[in-house]
Formats: sequence, C-alpha cells, structure tokens
Amino acid sequence: MKQNFKRKLLAVILSVATVISPITNVYAQEEQASSQQQESPIQENEKAPAITSPEGLTAVVGQTLKEVILPEGWTWEDDTITITNADEQYPARFSADDTTYDYTDVEGYNAEGHYVEALLSVALSTEPIAHASASETTVTTDAEFKAAFADSSISTIMINGTFTTSYANITSDKKIMIQAGANLTYNTSSPLYANIEIQENGTLTINAYDYSTKVHIYGTVSNNGTLAVTGRGAIYNHSQLENNGTFTSTSAKDIYSDYGCLTGDGSTPSTLKINIVKDTSALPVVSIPETITVGDTVIPTVTNLIEGVDISKVFTYEWRNSSGIVSKDSSYKVTSSMSLIKVILSKKNPYVMLTSTGTKGSIDSNDSSAKPKEIQTVYVDGASGDDTDLGELETKPVKTIAQAIQNVSNGGTIVLLSDCNYTSNTGAYAPYLDKTLTIKSEASTPCNLNMNHSAGTLYGTWNIQNSNTLTFENINFTGNTVYFSGHPSSAKAASLVLKGVNTDKIAAISNFGNVQVENATLTTTINSSTNLSINNVTLAGTFYTDVFNASGTNTIVCPANASSNSIIKSSAVIESPITLNVASVTRGKKLIELPSESTIDSSSFTLGDTTDNTYTLKKRSLYAGTYIQIVQNITTGANMHVAYEPVVGQAVMDSPKSGPRYMGITFDDSAVKSYVNATEGFWSGYSDAVNKIWQVGDQPEFVVTFGVGEDSNLCFDGSYDFSKLTVYSWKDLTNTGDSSYIRENISPAVIEVKEGQGVSNDGRTCTVTLVYPEVKKLENVVTITTKSLDKVYDKTAVSNPEIEEKGGTNQVAFTWYEKEKDSWILIPSAPSTTGIYRVVASVAEDDIYNSAESAPLEFVISQAVPSYTVPTDLTAMYGQTLADITLPKGFTFADTSKSVGDVGKQTFKLTYTPEDTKNYKTVSDIDVDITVLAKENSDKSETATTTTQNTKTTGVKTGDHTLAGLWIAILALAAGVIGIIVKKRRSKR
Repeated sequence: MKQNFKRKLLAVILSVATVISPITNVYAQEEQASSQQQESPIQENEKAPAITSPEGLTAVVGQTLKEVILPEGWTWEDDTITITNADEQYPARFSADDTTYDYTDVEGYNAEGHYVEALLSVALSTEPIAHASASETTVTTDAEFKAAFADSSISTIMINGTFTTSYANITSDKKIMIQAGANLTYNTSSPLYANIEIQENGTLTINAYDYSTKVHIYGTVSNNGTLAVTGRGAIYNHSQLENNGTFTSTSAKDIYSDYGCLTGDGSTPSTLKINIVKDTSALPVVSIPETITVGDTVIPTVTNLIEGVDISKVFTYEWRNSSGIVSKDSSYKVTSSMSLIKVILSKKNPYVMLTSTGTKGSIDSNDSSAKPKEIQTVYVDGASGDDTDLGELETKPVKTIAQAIQNVSNGGTIVLLSDCNYTSNTGAYAPYLDKTLTIKSEASTPCNLNMNHSAGTLYGTWNIQNSNTLTFENINFTGNTVYFSGHPSSAKAASLVLKGVNTDKIAAISNFGNVQVENATLTTTINSSTNLSINNVTLAGTFYTDVFNASGTNTIVCPANASSNSIIKSSAVIESPITLNVASVTRGKKLIELPSESTIDSSSFTLGDTTDNTYTLKKRSLYAGTYIQIVQNITTGANMHVAYEPVVGQAVMDSPKSGPRYMGITFDDSAVKSYVNATEGFWSGYSDAVNKIWQVGDQPEFVVTFGVGEDSNLCFDGSYDFSKLTVYSWKDLTNTGDSSYIRENISPAVIEVKEGQGVSNDGRTCTVTLVYPEVKKLENVVTITTKSLDKVYDKTAVSNPEIEEKGGTNQVAFTWYEKEKDSWILIPSAPSTTGIYRVVASVAEDDIYNSAESAPLEFVISQAVPSYTVPTDLTAMYGQTLADITLPKGFTFADTSKSVGDVGKQTFKLTYTPEDTKNYKTVSDIDVDITVLAKENSDKSETATTTTQNTKTTGVKTGDHTLAGLWIAILALAAGVIGIIVKKRRSKR
C-alpha cells in the first residue's frame, strides 16, 4: 500500500510540473521581453530655449503692423491691423522648432501650428504719418530710395524697412531720416554729402567695401540709434557728427574724424582716430627760436593744425640736447649753454596727423643753440636752491653741483651754502670737466657733497679734461663712491687738489699729472700719477707715482691683500718717517716698491705694529723688484720635516747643496706658514759604506744646515731655542710649503747642537744634528679582509679568507679553531661540519720585517634542510587510528592515537627526522594525504545516511532567482495534492 501511495504521489507531482512548465516558459518569455523594453531608452527632445519677446517696437499712428518690422522668426498674426493707440497689444507668432526641442511647457505653444503665440507692444511716435506732407516720402526699397532722390519735390526721405543701396550720388541737401526699426546699408566708395538723422532703434550701415576705398563724409549727421561702419576701406568724417547713440565698426581699417567734428556722449569704436591736420597735403611744422640765451624759457609753435587744437593736449614733448632728453614739459627753461636744443612732438592717442599718404607719428623742430653766460662764482644750496636759476647771486642759488658746473665760467668757484647732491636727475652721468674750477664750503664747517642724484647712483667717472685743475676745499663726500680721472689718460696733464677733504667715498684717483693732498683723510687708490704730494695726510690705500713727496706727519694704511703695494717709480723726498699700518701684520708682505737705485731705505718708514718686536721693516731686493717688506725674527719654535729617514734595507739619502733637498723647516704664526729649505744635510752612522744601505743595528745621525737668503722674510737671531723645534717624518715630497700636509708623524729624532753648530753670526743660517735611534726591523701587518665565512652545511670545507699584507714576503698561514663551551680548540684544517669556528692569519718574520698575526675572524656553519619525499598512496579503514598506518623511514605522526576520520581523503601533519641530526634539521608540519576506506560489512543505515547527505548537495543553486517563484509554486501545489491524497486515504480508513 505504501509503495502504491508513493507511486501515485510521484505521478501527481510530475503531472503538475508538466502543466506548469509551459506557464513557466511563457512567464520567462514575458519577463525577457519586459527586460528588453526597459533596456531600450526612449528618445526625448531637449528642453526648449527661452524665447525673448521683441522690444523697442515703434510706429506712427495710422501705420499697419506690416510696416513694423519684427526680428527673424517672428510674424504678426494679422499684419493688416491699423495702429491707433499706445495701449494696444497685438498677437504675434514665433516659429517653434518642435522637432528638435520640447515646447510642451512653454506658454502659448500651439502644437498643430508649430508656433508660440505672444502679445507684443508697439510704442507710438509723435511723428506724423510719413505721407502726410508732399515734401516727405517713406521708402522701403532701394528703387523707392533712388526715385525719391531723383524727385526734386521731395526734401525728406523717411527710411522704413531694411534694404541695401549703392546709390552713387548722395550729394544733395535732402534730409535722410532712418526711422525706428529701419536699417539702411549704404555700399559706397564715393564721398557722402548729406543731412542724415538716425532715430532711436534705427540703423545706418556704411559699407566701404574695397581695400582701396576711402569714403569721406560731409554735411551733418545726428545719430540717436546705431551708426555702423563695415567693409575693408577707410572712413574719413568731416561732417558735424552728433553721436548720442551707438557708433560701431567692424572695418579692418581705422576710422578718422576731424578735430571738433565729433560731439555727443554716445559710444564710439576703439579704432576711431581724431585728425588734427588742417591741410593733409602738407605736414604740420613745429619751430623754436634759432638763438636762445641761458635763462630763456622756450615754447614751440605749430602750423597747419585745425583751428582750436591745443598742442599741449594732443602732443607729448621731448626736449633734447646733445646728451639726450632733458625735459618732457610743454616748455623748457635753458639753464646752461649748449650747442643743440630741439623739441620733438609726438601725437597722443586717439589723435593722428593725416597726410596724403598715411599718418605721421611725430614732428621735429629746427635745431637751436644756447649762448653761455659768464659767471665767476656760482652758489649752491641743496635745501632752497633752484636749478632754473643761474646761481650768480647768493640769494638765488642753484640746487645741484651739476647745474653749478654748467653755469660757472672757466677758473671760477662753486660755493656750497649747505649740503647738496651732485644732481637731481635719475640716471645722471658724471661730468667731463673742460674747465678749471674750485668747489668749496662757504662756512668753516665742511658741507656734505652727496655724489649721487636724488633717485639713485651717479654713473661714470669725473673726467678732468686736458690741463685743467679741479680743487675741492673743506668738503665731505657722502653717498656712493666716485672716481676721478685725468682725460685723456695718456696725457697725464690734469691736476686734482684735495684740501681738508675727509672721505671714504672716492674709489680711485687715476691718470693725473699732479695730485696734491693736504690735511685730509682718504680711503682710495691713487693710480698712475706723475707727481704725488702729501702733507699731514692719512691715506688708506695704495699709490702709484713717478715722483713722491711727503712733508708733515703722514700715515699710510696698507691694504690687507699681500699682492697689492704702493709703488714709487722714479724718486722720492720724505722729510720724516711715514708710519705704515697693516690690518694684519704678516712676514713677507711687500708694502712699498722702490726704484732699485733709490737711496731710500727702511729708515724712511716705521711699522705701526711690531707685535712685541717680532716683526720689523727691511729693504729687500727680490726677483721682481726692491721693496720695503715686513720681516719676522726667528725667535720661536718651528716644525722641521725630514725625508728618507733611516729604514732598514733602504738607501742613505744625503742632501748636498747641488742636489735635491730632503729636509725643510716651517715657521708658524697666527696667520701665515713659511717654508725654508735646508742648504745641505749629510747622514752618518751607517755600517754599509759601499752600498749605503741602512742595516739593523746602525746608529744614524743627520747634520743639517738651514739658511735664509737675501730676499727672505725671515731672520735667525742668537736667542733661538732649538728645543722648541719639532721634527716630523716627511712622507709627501710634493708638498713643501705648508706643514699641515707634511706632518705625517713625529720623528723619533732628537735635536742636538754640537760644537761649532748653531746660528751663524749674520743670522742667515743655523746648523744642528738630528740623532736617531738604532735601526730595527720593520713591523709587518696582516689583515683578514673577508667580512664573513658563515655558510650552511654543504659537506665541503670552508675556503681560506682573503687577506691583506703590508710588509714581509713570507707566505701567509691559516690556523683554525672550534668553540667548545667557553674554550677554543685548535683543529688541523678548515672545518666542514656544523659549529662555531674562528680563523687566524699569520706571517713569519724575514730579514726586514717582524712576524705578524691578524685579528681572529669568527664564523658559523649552520644546519642544512634535508631532502625527503612525502609518502603517497596511504590508505586506512574507517575506524582506524594513525598508529595503524605504516610510514617510510624517518617519518612520524605527532599523535598516533588520533582517528583517521571519515571515509574519503583526509590530511594530517608529519615530522621528518634525518639520520644525520648534527648537520641537518628536523622538518615538521609536512602535509600528507590518507584515503580512508569504508568497512566491507558496514550498516545499511550508515550507507543510507551517506546517501542522504550526498543527496542534500543537490537543489537550487544560490543566486538562481529566475525560477525561484515557479519552484515555490510547484512545491505548494505538490503539497496540496499530497494533502488531498492523504485525506482521501484517511477517509477510506
């Protein structure tokens, strides 16, 4: 019965599935179709752009809407309607492009007619209807326009509508009125003589259509609307153009209007230019007087300009002399004599000077000149002076020295009433002074002369021309530094006199025949003078002169640069010793160069700072000349260096006078190091007299003599202490002058002064003996350079390390040690098994070198990973443990009591232990697979359970949503059928 019930239940389920399957297919097809429909986008039009209703529409009472022109796209619904009052609104239509845009939401949209309807307002003009008078007519076409011109009875032509004309004879006195909304385009290359009025919202377009076209406009033009210029030609307006509207241009060329012809406050194009020339067949002419006197004010005159032109407003000015621009004012006051004066006028924008061939940018005046005025004394007051005055009166001084130099006569004097600048002009240049003059302070207190201008630095050098003399008295120079030079430099004819001048602002004085300095303090260089005289002077700097004279008390501060020194080329007269000061006293510094035959010696000079008598001045003859030079007394310790010191097996190297020097001495102070060669030196105490080779056991001594020459800046004295002389081994023979390079190490030598040795009577030489210790073998050095010998066990012995040997020639040997607890055990050879080891390199002694041993190098040989093969094809029966499984040699399970698990493939961990556990590691966590088999007489329920579990793996896959609802329906239907069958069976019972 149960089996029959199951069969019937299965048959019902299959029948339901058969019935529902087509439904499922239909549902799927409908769902697919719906999905495809959703994926296909619906084509939608763009939102319609905003529609702007026409504004500014005007008409005259009695006109029809047909006569009111609408913008493109707009039409009147009924253009026959007559306009009667201003309160009316009239329907109009805008053509809608509703194939491209969506006008659905636009107010007034008519889908059937494809338009948008709106009410438009039309403003009424106070003008009467165009045809009200027989002398006026309204035209809307070119033909009507030309006919109106031909009709002598018509005096006013009213333009209404939009059209283009090329009428060539608009030369009458008829009035042309461009009405609101009208647009007349005039194509022309001829002059236009007319009386034109452009009403508000009306447009007149003048098209100069050809490149060579020049359209001249005459008459009157009143623009309250739009005056437009187009085309490729030029427009010249000579009419009285009152522009209160919009004046535009798209022309490629400029638009010209005569000066005074354009009025009104309307907009104008950027290319509009204002012509100021009256007769364009000739240029304007600018002129100034031919002859001008210093002090005159010059104003230019200009001819051939349109009446009413103010030249100061339309031109910029450049007044020029031979040096360049001197003023940009509209007038010029001449303050000094000059050979050239002229003015250049350049037009300002938007003004132009029209000619028959184009435009002119600037015009030049005639050249003129200014006559000088003789002034013997010129006064200067930097506070209240005025450079436009002449400065001949103390009550009317000039402001700057530059202006005073211009005004003063040859041999005259410039008197400073207060502190002042050289000049007021930006970028001013120092003068070429072609006159003799004196510049001095009026009061006993010196005035400050700022050698700059008010806006920056003075450029160039004061050049005193030819045999002129420039004298400064009782002056302090301030500002930037300046230069004074005789010109031409080769002549050396000019003179410079400085009396009571105290300054550090003179950079150099050059190329003068005579330089005289009295009662002054200067910081400068005096170069290439014929005669230099000083009296009570402090000079910080150097001088170069043929003849030198000094009287009174004088001090010269010599520069710190040792290569710079003052030079007297020919002769000198020095009444009393001159003090020479040096910022840093350094031996060997040359201070004054003297002629070789000069009788002047160091007694004419004294050193300001002798540093406790360490330094003094001496006259020395050097290869480059004869100098007053700073010399240092050798009274302090020094550093001696000796090359080729005794070394076993090396040659004995003497230093005779005729050969190379293998020793030297340096004497140090705080600033400079000086080097002295030995004049000669000889070794003694060697046993190999034939080969002169140092042997073990020799007792070396070195007798050396040092000396300074006639040109030396050093001098020995009898108090020299040889115990303060330190001896160094000299290794680098390429360096001899600086002890910082030659101090390799302190020599073992001991200095002794034996009988007959020491400092010579003249102090130029000293002789000493260097006693060295007994010659011994050299130290050998061996070093292991290999950084590490660590390795992993590989059955081979460790290789010998790399070494570096400095010295002997014997073979290097290696000794190996193994660490046992805290001790190192000697082993016979390089190790190959695991452990901690060390190696030492050693060299035996030879005839020259002692034996040597390196520092030990420790290293480790670590265990290797053994090779093994993981067991395969292992099987077990369900219910067994790992202890029941036989493994290959070396492999073990961590826990043999563990069950092999369920039927199927199972994975466990193995441990592999090698036979050689000293050199190889034990490997754990090795994965091994075991196939667990079912027992042959297993219980059916287990099999059923397994089968049931396997069956549960089937069914609807996760994520499969397409037929989920269908399966739910099938299951529900099946459950219902089953319920009915069960109920029937129960009822039968």
